[in-house]
Amino acid sequence: MSSGKAAILGRYGLGEGDLLGVGSESWVYALDAARVLRIRREPAASETVERLKRFLDDIAGRLPFPTPRIEAIEAEGVTIERRLHGRPLSEILPDLGADDRRTALQRYCDVAVAAGAVTLPDEPYGLLLASDRVTADTWPGFFAASLDRHVARTRPYLAAAFGDVDALVGKALDRMTALPATPRKALAHGDVFPGNVMMDDDLTVTGLVDFGTWTLVADAGYDVTAAVMFAEVDAACTPDDCALLRAILLDHAGAAAIPAMTFYRAYFAFTLFDPHDNGLYPKLQPWSLAALKALADGTIGDWL
Repeated sequence: MSSGKAAILGRYGLGEGDLLGVGSESWVYALDAARVLRIRREPAASETVERLKRFLDDIAGRLPFPTPRIEAIEAEGVTIERRLHGRPLSEILPDLGADDRRTALQRYCDVAVAAGAVTLPDEPYGLLLASDRVTADTWPGFFAASLDRHVARTRPYLAAAFGDVDALVGKALDRMTALPATPRKALAHGDVFPGNVMMDDDLTVTGLVDFGTWTLVADAGYDVTAAVMFAEVDAACTPDDCALLRAILLDHAGAAAIPAMTFYRAYFAFTLFDPHDNGLYPKLQPWSLAALKALADGTIGDWL
């Protein structure tokens, strides 16, 4: 444990036995039955956390399940938040039989669909809560700018793995033509995966957690597509689970959406590519490499 995190835990009388969850951006500890303490891996500017608080206040009650609320903001972006009951789907899924598994996975997809029903007409397309927001006046414009940023960060590693990086990016941009220019501006959580969807013992959804860096203003179909693809990197999801999720997605979106969804897969391959992966999600980097290879050889459209 870092000395900084240990000092924060010490201020609240907490220890590692109080740990509830670990994500790529933060650790969450139980303060009591009603509250949690969130410690961010990187100290966050107060304005970034204040923006998140305002956003969470604004969406409270607009979704058919609870969402987090920030009760207090402490130094270094540490927050005290409302505790949502239930357990992450990633913990529940391994113990479910076939019928319950199908129910849970359908409800998991329904979470992303529900988020997409919330409209944010006054915001530009793109990142909503990140400290270094990428936004654009059009939906494809956001992706072009976002890809530029991610590729600039990882270009040497992409070149080592795939050679001509510009050619690889060009193949993704060719598929971007499938996107609508100015779709209805919908909320996308941006990181719907089984670890962020809470359910109780009867598989009722009790919350969606970890709105943050990846939350964005998007086309309504983006989040459910992401949810299906992100399940592929969750250790709790089997190949049969992933096949069922793809069938649910296709039934929801229709065949006409396949070209756009395939572009999203290419985009996720770039954004999730992390040569410095910390091992938190062991399947993540192999997934990104496989998807980028499929983009390079023209088979990325075979994922459905």
